[in-house]
Amino acid sequence: MSASGTVEKDEANKSFSSTLKSLFALSEAYPDLKANQGFLDLKTQLQKIEEQLLSARKYYNAIIKQFNTTCEVFPSSLVASMAHFTRKPYLTIEEEARSNVKVKF
Repeated sequence: MSASGTVEKDEANKSFSSTLKSLFALSEAYPDLKANQGFLDLKTQLQKIEEQLLSARKYYNAIIKQFNTTCEVFPSSLVASMAHFTRKPYLTIEEEARSNVKVKF
């Protein structure tokens, strides 16, 4: 919540996604928890948040693609170099966050 830069926010989003995967994997191990209405509501809300983050990441990456292209194409590259505009990094999801979560007890 206190992340100030885009890189810090991206790292926070990655940790949020990995925590969600752990939570959902934990719920699979406990059938009573899976059937609890409060947990189901929480799961639905967290999935909506994750979808919104994915949508925002896609939008940001599209804008960054356009910005980077503008900075590299003549004649706007001349203006970009005078204004000290540089390429911006894309927001990505690490492969570790995409892998299946294994829960052991």
